[in-house]
Amino acid sequence: MTVELLDSPVDLTDESERRAFTIMVRDEIERFGFTRSNFYQDYLQCAFHSDVQIGKAYWSALAARRGKANKVEPLVSLAAFKRRIKPGDRLKLVAAPDGHRAIGTTRSIKAVRSGDLIFEGNVYLDFPRAAGFACDGRLVRIANGNEHEPDRHLLYEWIPAEQ
Repeated sequence: MTVELLDSPVDLTDESERRAFTIMVRDEIERFGFTRSNFYQDYLQCAFHSDVQIGKAYWSALAARRGKANKVEPLVSLAAFKRRIKPGDRLKLVAAPDGHRAIGTTRSIKAVRSGDLIFEGNVYLDFPRAAGFACDGRLVRIANGNEHEPDRHLLYEWIPAEQ
């Protein structure tokens, strides 16, 4: 069983806080995973293995609480964006983490699938969960934060194809 943490009342950027929180969650999961147990004889048998992960949705929520860089109003939902964007539209990478080699490049969209976009040259861009996505109709913000950089994201400018 894999559990992905989406949000937490505490800031998990500190390694010791993160470890303590994941151990607490794992202990709660394993409370319900013991079968054929005899507590009086100290005999416990675990019925399943559990793994606790901190997902990108948590880092996106943490960045939102701290205040995001490159704010984009979420006027267009991820589902609506997938319906509106068409092959032939272009995305220009406006902002990205430090040292990103593709800043300023404009790529044409070759195909739109349910989980990702395919650019020309067979470059794939995976869609995030809805919590890590924001689009105002022109700018598209895709969160891809982690424990070291919670506010890490890609910011694209959406250029529709000429009609």
